[in-house]
Amino acid sequence: MNGHWCHWQNDALLLKIHLHPGAKINEVSGLLDMRLRIRVKSPPVDGKANKELITMLARDFGTKKTQVRIVGGKLGRDKLVEVRLPVTFPQWFIDLNCKENSG
Repeated sequence: MNGHWCHWQNDALLLKIHLHPGAKINEVSGLLDMRLRIRVKSPPVDGKANKELITMLARDFGTKKTQVRIVGGKLGRDKLVEVRLPVTFPQWFIDLNCKENSG
């Protein structure tokens, strides 16, 4: 994977994410050190923040929760998330302009 925050691998979109649990609202708040910064309301306890992240990304990309999985960083804030077969692309994704060949 290159230095950018997103990358396609066959039919899967890989996202480098910096997760901020315990936030006031669920939101994508831009980029931080070439990672997608996402805030979730759930605390980082018993996998609650990870579950909320998966639910949020599945909704945003119009896919099932089973198509979204954390493939790296399950216990930390920096994560690598795979979204298989995304159906739609949220406005934040378009605005942040995923260019897998930059860097």
